[in-house]
Amino acid sequence: MSEDTPDNAPKLPPPDSFHLSAALGWLGLGNPSEAATELDSISPEHEIRLDVLAVRWDVRARQGRWRECLEIADRLVEGWPCEPTGWIDRSFALHELKRTREAHDNLVSVAGRFEKIWTVPYNIACYACQLGNRNEAREWLRKAFTVVDRTRLLKTALADPDLEPMRQDIARLARG
Repeated sequence: MSEDTPDNAPKLPPPDSFHLSAALGWLGLGNPSEAATELDSISPEHEIRLDVLAVRWDVRARQGRWRECLEIADRLVEGWPCEPTGWIDRSFALHELKRTREAHDNLVSVAGRFEKIWTVPYNIACYACQLGNRNEAREWLRKAFTVVDRTRLLKTALADPDLEPMRQDIARLARG
């Protein structure tokens, strides 16, 4: 797999760039089946790109195909270990597969690499909360609030079912 990152990857050439764009359009319209069809039209030499795999993960996630999501995320982590996408997606898929302890441990192991990415501490907080570790969840959620707009994150956290046991703590954590 290529070590290309989003910053140095060559542009996806036509017609594959059109298929990827169309897939994103279909996802925006809420039609993952059509998005998958567009992705399947991408040539084999380009289907292992970070941008293509990331969209394929999103398609499979919207279809609830979590085992396939895990396989795609594993490819992302293997090919681009310095990119947060694969790590976040892997943990999310593990959590959806009821493997929350693995999801938690996977993301904790790389949290130091991605300190500016709010979804890393946020997702760890969700997994810790679901595992019954509310003190740990509070600490990770506090870190997430330092990285992203507090108002936006507060709204997200209050609506997240994974954080339901911590509803009373969330507003306090948002205030700092």
